[in-house]
Amino acid sequence: MTGSAAIIVIGDEVLEGSTTDTNSSWLCRQVSGRGSRVVQVCAVPDDRERICAALTDSFSLGANLVLTSGGLGPTRDDLTAAAIAGYAGVPVRLNEPARELVEQRYAELARAEAAEAVPSDETLRARTKMALLPEGAEAVPNEIGVAPAIHLVVAAGCILALPGVPGELKYIVTHRGGHILQRRLGIGHLRCATIVTSTQEEASLAGALHDFDSCGIGDVYLKSRARKFGRNVRVTVTLSVRGTDPGQVEHLLEHALTLFGKTLSRRGIEVTEVTFDHPEPMHHEGRT
Repeated sequence: MTGSAAIIVIGDEVLEGSTTDTNSSWLCRQVSGRGSRVVQVCAVPDDRERICAALTDSFSLGANLVLTSGGLGPTRDDLTAAAIAGYAGVPVRLNEPARELVEQRYAELARAEAAEAVPSDETLRARTKMALLPEGAEAVPNEIGVAPAIHLVVAAGCILALPGVPGELKYIVTHRGGHILQRRLGIGHLRCATIVTSTQEEASLAGALHDFDSCGIGDVYLKSRARKFGRNVRVTVTLSVRGTDPGQVEHLLEHALTLFGKTLSRRGIEVTEVTFDHPEPMHHEGRT
């Protein structure tokens, strides 16, 4: 069996609508691509108590990996590290590997004239804030930005706190965090099919979907996709199958397609087209 994950998006700017969250959907694809499930996606403000409560809720739902996005920077409203420490019941301390990573990145940026070569004391304190991690946490290098990601093992599983900048988040997961996801989620498989039906109305599929669910054939998810009404519009259905054995996943997908086709046929609805989707590939390499 594969594990499950929860995703917490952190930031007032997301809740205000001034920043569009693309991180959660990308992270969902990374988890699903392993054949694992996402049990929850939520967005919370830059508030220690709310972040801590979201962590508690995520683990209570059965997640053994919680991925967070945002709140790792140098300013007063970047509170993710402190909130994670509060959840874990440990202090925040200067993490030497994190300090070295931050100093190294700023030295590189200064040479490229992208950061101050001789920062003020105030700026230095703000930079150091990004190296204050929960006690026992691992600093995960961030070669695109500055703030390291945070990996902390807790009693219920583990937390991987990622920067909110999409490019940084994707780079860390792809090149540095693969072993963390593999360890917590395992390696599973997901296969998806998109079914185009002959009907124009989603409501006409309700009975077929109910009958299919009643068969209980395994770890299969079937979802109709509502679309605008129109003379030439046809309703589509997404069918996804997950598991740890690729051969069994393929067999179950074929069986599910056949079974659903029969439930449609009994209602005079035809399958006019089936396309197979390959989930976004996971990168399993990358160790800190």
